[in-house]
This record gives sequence, C-alpha cells and structure tokens, in this order.
Amino acid sequence: MDNFAKSLIASQDFQIEKLQNILNNAKQFNSENIQSLLSTKSEFLSQFNEDKDMLEEMRRELEAAYEKIQKYENILTNIERLLDKAEIDVAAIEEYAWGPQQGYFNGIMQTIKWIAPSFSARIN
Repeated sequence: MDNFAKSLIASQDFQIEKLQNILNNAKQFNSENIQSLLSTKSEFLSQFNEDKDMLEEMRRELEAAYEKIQKYENILTNIERLLDKAEIDVAAIEEYAWGPQQGYFNGIMQTIKWIAPSFSARIN
C-alpha cells in the first residue's frame, strides 16, 4: 500500500472517530434532555395536583360559606317577619289600650315603646 492510501485510510478512520464522538455526545445530550424533560414534567404534574387540590378545597369552603349566607338570609327574613308581626301586635295593643282598660295598657305600651327601639337597634 502506498502512502496516499495509508493517509486516506487514516483520514477516514479519524473522520469515523470524530463522527463517533459527535454521535456519542448527541446521545448523551439527548439522554440528559430527556431526563430533564421527565423531571420537569414530574414537577409540573406534582404542582398541578397540588393546585388542583387547593382549588378543590377553596371550592368546598366557598360552598360552605354560601350555605351559611343562605342560612343567615333565612334568619334575617324570619326576623323581618317577626318585626312586621310585632308592629301589627303593637298597633293592636295601642288600639285596645284606648278602651276600658286604658291605665293598665298604658303601662304596657310605655314598656314596649321603651324596649322596641333598643331591640331594633341591635338588629340593625
């Protein structure tokens, strides 16, 4: 074999070795990228599940708060009905108070008129 052929073979061997190194580096780079992507995916899914659980807990808390608000609205409605009824009862007592038992009912009316504003103020 002449020197040219030997030189050509050596050059091709060098090129093959160079390409082999490039291929190995690419494989390692891909492997590292795949591991990094899998790790990132795992972290993302973990965070997503935590956020999902937190949102679910917040949803339950909002539903409970909404139920409490509805209960309070019902209580306020009942208080309004009682106050309306109390006003009717006071009117009836006032009407009756001017009848034959005026003295007795005047005392009751004074008591009701004294208590009613403080009761009304506590509700408001």
